[in-house]
Amino acid sequence: MMTESEICASYRNAKSSRSQIGILADLNAVDKSVIEKILKDHGVYSSKRGPKPKAAVINKDFEEAVDKMVEEGEKKKEKKPEELPEIMRQAIEMSIDFIDMKIAEDEKALEDIKKSLEGLKVKKVAILEWLGKTYPDNDGNICYNSKTGQKVIIEDEILAKVHALTAAS
Repeated sequence: MMTESEICASYRNAKSSRSQIGILADLNAVDKSVIEKILKDHGVYSSKRGPKPKAAVINKDFEEAVDKMVEEGEKKKEKKPEELPEIMRQAIEMSIDFIDMKIAEDEKALEDIKKSLEGLKVKKVAILEWLGKTYPDNDGNICYNSKTGQKVIIEDEILAKVHALTAAS
């Protein structure tokens, strides 16, 4: 069985609305009066002969209201953004200055850390060479024996001891 909205749509789209009522009644195995009632309830059918009810007619007031809304929307697009009060502008500028200052401090701290790390690497190489054992390559864990030139992998425990020695000096 068709839904009521399907019945209404079928009736509205039919070339012959009179004969469509009979067809819909047969399809749904109901009496014509049931189909007519459904169509009346949905405002699609009138038992009086005459033209079908038409869709809502757009009146002049409605058209004017739509035109006015469109014009107002275009005017809003043309408006420049409102300027911030001076106190808010100053507060925002102060916040930006503070952020810039913190960035500069962090960049300076990062540079100090990089310099310190390079210093530790130099000390580590010096200590290892002084011990006459090995010196690290760029990876840090693979080292070369200063006497033989052979690769030696330094265990993390040894590296930790070397770091402790370099930190103490």
